[in-house]
Amino acid sequence: MGNLLLTQQSETKAGKRKQIFLMLQKAPYIVKSSIQLTKGENNTYTATLAELPEDDLSFTLYAHEKITLFDKTFGKIQQKLGYVVFFAMNAIPFLIIGIIIVMLAIRRKKGKYI
Repeated sequence: MGNLLLTQQSETKAGKRKQIFLMLQKAPYIVKSSIQLTKGENNTYTATLAELPEDDLSFTLYAHEKITLFDKTFGKIQQKLGYVVFFAMNAIPFLIIGIIIVMLAIRRKKGKYI
């Protein structure tokens, strides 16, 4: 099961209230949110608002309760090396083909074939 977002509207003597429920499974922690959320049991978060926010509702989910310096550093290294690995994986076949072509050309000039 993935993450689930539910909203509910109720009326009280004070007026209409909107409630937001978040049930999180894969990344059970909210580390950043555009509204104040209260953490409950079983990876649930709730917020009670008089009205929904005018801006987008946003929150950042993470597998751990806090993002550590190690997490940030590892993420940056992985992000940078991701491009290198992608380039290397695509460049290696072209490099091998190029080497084979050069070897064939050199052997052909010498009159020898593989």
